[in-house]
Amino acid sequence: MGYITDLRRIEGIGHRPLQMAACGVFLFDDNDRVLLEQRSDDGGWCVPGGSMELGETPEEAAVRECMEETGLTPKDLRLYDVRSGEACHFTYPNGDEVYAVDINFVCRSYEGTLREQKEEVVRLRFFGEGELPDRLSANDREIIEAIWQDKG
Repeated sequence: MGYITDLRRIEGIGHRPLQMAACGVFLFDDNDRVLLEQRSDDGGWCVPGGSMELGETPEEAAVRECMEETGLTPKDLRLYDVRSGEACHFTYPNGDEVYAVDINFVCRSYEGTLREQKEEVVRLRFFGEGELPDRLSANDREIIEAIWQDKG
């Protein structure tokens, strides 16, 4: 989130939409439950992830964001898909708009201790099939259900 805030300081950017690259980690435990985080800015749920920083690879960004937000370090990331366009448009509560190029990874191996990043995450929880929260990002819901269907 810091990178977007820094870009907004450039004269003339204001709340105009920005294009950005972002990575998400669909992290599953041994019981095939997916880890979701409840966002502190709008109360919605999503997978751990965020914006890439300058010079980072998508894998580096995915690992960093997941570790920062959850305390878990993903291992053996596997590229699942890349999404963009209107489906990846997001308006933050402060009015900032972004069109993301979402690079999504699946992970079934991780280490660390689960803990929330208090600035961005209200709570973390693993969800099984049939348990997904109502306020889950539509893109994340679609990907999670496809992974469960494919057992990817």
